[in-house]
Amino acid sequence: MAPAVWLRQKRRWMARDRRNPEPVRPDLQAPLGQWLGTFPWDWYATMTFAEPVHPEQAVKRWDRWVRDLERRQAHRVRWARALEYQKRGVIHYHALVWFGGASQAHRLTAMDQWVLIGGGFARIVTYDPHLGATHYLGKYIAKGGEIDLGGKWWLRPIQRRKHPGNGPKNGAV
Repeated sequence: MAPAVWLRQKRRWMARDRRNPEPVRPDLQAPLGQWLGTFPWDWYATMTFAEPVHPEQAVKRWDRWVRDLERRQAHRVRWARALEYQKRGVIHYHALVWFGGASQAHRLTAMDQWVLIGGGFARIVTYDPHLGATHYLGKYIAKGGEIDLGGKWWLRPIQRRKHPGNGPKNGAV
């Protein structure tokens, strides 16, 4: 078999294996879904790429989109993202996104920005906790997939405690 033919066949086998992974930790799907369900979320998003991209490039594009969203919303973003390979061998993401309130959201603008930054298609809907999106992300752990977490995972700013002796001296303000 010629090297080029062998390489194409190997790539097809690798793509098949990514699309149909063996369940690795099915016992973690429900706990991860329940844990993600304890946080408030604003959006559930599916982000695709038009052409094959390396996973590191996909992450860079995602990070750029998140930074753009933070700038537009003037708020830090928390997200949970699952990586999945489509049948055609191209990465796409399923994600939960929180930025402090869906009432402030501009979903269509965010979708348009993904087209510009990610180079693919975006579908973003308002998060509904009754539809099971948290458990849907959890299924990727069960399939041996990747789940990434990023952004601000606390609801209130961390309060720094003042220590005695760090304040003004002699009652001066």
